[in-house]
Amino acid sequence: MKKLPGFTLMETICGLSLFLVVILLVGSIFILAQQTYNKSTSQNELVQNARVCFDRLSRELRQAETLITDVSATSTELYFQDGHNSDEITYIKYHLIGTDLYRTHKIYYFPPSSLPIPPEQYTYYNSVDEWGASAASTTLESKIIGEYFDSLEFYGENGLITVTANFKKGNENLNIDTKIYIRNY
Repeated sequence: MKKLPGFTLMETICGLSLFLVVILLVGSIFILAQQTYNKSTSQNELVQNARVCFDRLSRELRQAETLITDVSATSTELYFQDGHNSDEITYIKYHLIGTDLYRTHKIYYFPPSSLPIPPEQYTYYNSVDEWGASAASTTLESKIIGEYFDSLEFYGENGLITVTANFKKGNENLNIDTKIYIRNY
């Protein structure tokens, strides 16, 4: 019997089996690499978001003139007099709405004042006029400065504020604690 060139059925089955094993291994490695990349990207986004939020919060809180929020008990918002411009009496409030961290910039004044209210008419949040009326307030700006917050707490004493934040995006969680000292306290 004459031997014809080609592969036997057994050689073909063995070759296809090895090829399938290699394809499955490469596919599994690719899927694992993709999952690792996605997890790393989510974690990096949480860390970057936390860094930006804490940078701004700590910079402004260090310069605060007066801390209005009572932080001897745990609070979920922080309200203080802005210390960056001593010529104007303005206030900053950090608070969560849903999973977003908002920074609200407010002023207090005594009506009647025409809008926009000139800085020389700004007054302290607890001011009372000669008739016993409290100062009115208006918001200069309110904007989102962070996202993916699961919780945010402020507490402290003697000018040292501890900020605890939990971030969540999908299945990724990040917990951060920091301490900020108010220089003008």
